[in-house]
Amino acid sequence: MAARLAEEAAESSKKAKKAPAKGKRKVSRWRLAQIAREENKAKEAAAMARAEAAVVQRSSKKKKKRDQVAREERQGIDARQKTLGDLKQKKAAIEARKRKASPSPSASKKRKKRGSDSADDDGDADDESGTSASAYVVP
Repeated sequence: MAARLAEEAAESSKKAKKAPAKGKRKVSRWRLAQIAREENKAKEAAAMARAEAAVVQRSSKKKKKRDQVAREERQGIDARQKTLGDLKQKKAAIEARKRKASPSPSASKKRKKRGSDSADDDGDADDESGTSASAYVVP
């Protein structure tokens, strides 16, 4: 049995020596040029993909920046509107307090009129009793 196995191994080795392997054949110049062209195309495609990825990345960064600026502007506008509304409410509250705290305008006018009427009455009394400094003559 061992002899038989040895014979089969020898025959298979002879067959292997006679038939050239597929990768061992000589490659023609035309085929070498074709392989080089394919490799160059693959390299160029990879370079284009890298460049395109860089462009996409830059444009996405710019878009994010624009979106952020727009969001900040909207927030600023909203904050400004809110502040203006708060100021209006504050002013209205102050005006309401002033109206409640101060006397009514008609009451203050009445007081002024009363004060001026009584001053006129007193003015007549002063005219009878005293003389003015310019009218006083020294003999």
